[in-house]
Amino acid sequence: MQTGRAAIAADIEEAYRAEGDRLFYALLAYSGDPEIARESVAEAFARALASAAGIREIVPWVWQVSFRLAAAELRHRSRLAPLTEVQDHPAPVPTNLFEALARLSNRQRAAIVLHYYAGYQLDEIAALLGTRRGTVGVHLYRARVRLRGLLEEKDG
Repeated sequence: MQTGRAAIAADIEEAYRAEGDRLFYALLAYSGDPEIARESVAEAFARALASAAGIREIVPWVWQVSFRLAAAELRHRSRLAPLTEVQDHPAPVPTNLFEALARLSNRQRAAIVLHYYAGYQLDEIAALLGTRRGTVGVHLYRARVRLRGLLEEKDG
């Protein structure tokens, strides 16, 4: 049985195995940039290892940190990079959906990805984004309306 730091590191490693790919694709959908997604996941898990003693629940903490890192990088770049081919990840990338997601606001995109892809409830998304439940509901509603219009425009 592992104790102390080794047990915490093992828990973080288990969280990475369980959530790493899912988190990568959520961040890819959010940012539209595989580099931002990879770097945000890696940095969030590295920070988890460094701050392990102060983390109550690893998975929600890593999701929150990785989304904040990606948002900071997007602000730094001040624009979404065009979606490039994703290497090292075999699942097909739905480029028309990613292009439509890229046209949403950061908050709308985060709410959509966290709710529909990651499966978080409104209260959990509010905690992750540092906002209120009602605000998340508004972002989801407006994002769905906007996505419907954007995706129908592409199909039509």
